[in-house]
Amino acid sequence: MWTAGSSNSRAVYREYLQALSAGESTYVDRRHTSELKRAVEETPLNAESWFSLGSAYFKSGKLAEALEAAKRAIVLNEEDGRYQQLLSEIRKRSDR
Repeated sequence: MWTAGSSNSRAVYREYLQALSAGESTYVDRRHTSELKRAVEETPLNAESWFSLGSAYFKSGKLAEALEAAKRAIVLNEEDGRYQQLLSEIRKRSDR
């Protein structure tokens, strides 16, 4: 059963990374991104959910979507350095 929140989005994101490392990228991208989108829909003020979604987009090469999600995370919690780091990484890759 789905329960929204930062711990759940972190768990989905960890599962996503494990599946990616196992080479299951296409199916995993769609499934986990869908779950992470649902997390931000259910808890739109949860910065960690936006960060997890942005990270998943970034890993799958969807830089425009990653950028928007990272910006949302920063607006919601400007003190978490991971959000700024993700934004920086997205911008670096976008400049290539």
